[in-house]
Amino acid sequence: MPKAVGPLAPPSSCLAPPSSSLLASQARAAACGFLALSAAFHACVHFGRSSPWLPLHFPARAEYCPPAAPGCSRPELLFFQASSLPPMLICAWCGARSYYRLPARASLAPEERVLGAAEHVALVASTNFAFQVFNFLHSLSIPEHRAPLALAHHALAAFAAGACWRHRLLPYYAGFFLGVSEVSTLPLILVDLGRFFALDERGPLFAAAELSKGLFALTFLYFRGFLWFAAVLPGMVSDILLALRRGEGGGMIERHRPEQAREIRLVLGATLGIAAALSALQIYWAGLIVGEVAKMVAGAGEGGGEL
Repeated sequence: MPKAVGPLAPPSSCLAPPSSSLLASQARAAACGFLALSAAFHACVHFGRSSPWLPLHFPARAEYCPPAAPGCSRPELLFFQASSLPPMLICAWCGARSYYRLPARASLAPEERVLGAAEHVALVASTNFAFQVFNFLHSLSIPEHRAPLALAHHALAAFAAGACWRHRLLPYYAGFFLGVSEVSTLPLILVDLGRFFALDERGPLFAAAELSKGLFALTFLYFRGFLWFAAVLPGMVSDILLALRRGEGGGMIERHRPEQAREIRLVLGATLGIAAALSALQIYWAGLIVGEVAKMVAGAGEGGGEL
């Protein structure tokens, strides 16, 4: 059996809510991370606007420039991609360590999977929360990133991450949804770099951006397609419905978190709705990816036929 990480185990003390002092210290850490990332982003954008180096090495494609200024400098696009990398790496690494080293689902009681105290998940959830807030706020100022579906994704993911962090909910599943699923987003950084900027076709960045297209498609369909729907989501929905069930004298939540029972019930109910909305987005984006792959395959076939 894989080795468990953190105290995701009985007794009932592991099902108690986190202390207010612990939450306060983690909130300060998340706020500092958000402010540091925002400060670095704005500083780089400020200096990038006057830098002669940027348009030489990262000229924006014509469709992302004013008509009178092809090859313009778009530092906000470049550094938005760069600033996304550190929190994504933290979420992906810590989420993978959490998810892939947890014991088998059947070996844990439902209470542990829904209400268990897993401090290793707190870092993933708090980092993801700060990152999604950063994404949402800064996307509003960048036309290419403020599409309604993208903003909705950031808002919903921020709520889910904040709820898992604040109430220590769903520790068995948070590592996957808030961490492992971000693995597929890492190659998207390079894909977007090649989409927004006219990279030197003889340079390593161009080659990396081209290779990342296939890597993004594979990781998205595996992590956010197969694992999301076949391995993780059904178990989480089942556990949430079980936790929301009431019996004589209350249910699971009333037994282990009586002081927060009403709030947790509301949060878990909202989580079901958020899971449905985010799952619909995964299906929509997976359809777009499959469509693009089909176009590339069809184009390659036509090219081969001409030869």
